[in-house]
Amino acid sequence: MTKNVSAKEWLRNNGNKLKKAYSYAVIHKLDIKSKDDVLTILQATDPENATKEQVEIYSKMLQMFRERFRKTVGGILES
Repeated sequence: MTKNVSAKEWLRNNGNKLKKAYSYAVIHKLDIKSKDDVLTILQATDPENATKEQVEIYSKMLQMFRERFRKTVGGILES
């Protein structure tokens, strides 16, 4: 996300990469709040976007994804 790109637009363009990155983080037990771990995730899943700017963006988006995922799974388990 840059100043001109909304979160919704970013997700539309990068949603599959985000899912892949989140899966990698879970499998390898990496901390999505850690900039070093997010850099590791990006280097493995999307090397051409493994920059400091992208680390900031992915870290925030991964945290939002995790919260949404937990709410969805929690709702399903309660049903």
